[in-house]
Amino acid sequence: QPRTKDVEVEAGTKRSFRLLRGIEKLRKLLSTIPLARAMVESLGEDIDVQIEADRELLLRCGADEFGRVRSLLLEAKAACGDYATVSVEIVGGGTRMSVVHDLIGEVFSRTVVMGQKLD
Repeated sequence: QPRTKDVEVEAGTKRSFRLLRGIEKLRKLLSTIPLARAMVESLGEDIDVQIEADRELLLRCGADEFGRVRSLLLEAKAACGDYATVSVEIVGGGTRMSVVHDLIGEVFSRTVVMGQKLD
């Protein structure tokens, strides 16, 4: 059974930055695997905490952002008018997330070619 401890984490503190780094690590891992764990070191006095999340949690937490991505894709498709979209170029580290690829496939079609630049 996991041990629990109360640790106060206030915004703008070293603890909050450590926690945010751990959450960012989870997000990056969840872009490629369905279940991820990350260790947040020194969250409290001699306290290291393992955090865990699955992709479903990521999708629920990011639902608003993913909705905005979908809206942006729909606007881009509408701007193309009658022209057939053959390829979509995506840029940035967040584009490796499978949900982004799924949204592109949903809006443009599963046969569209995706170019990807991670920088």
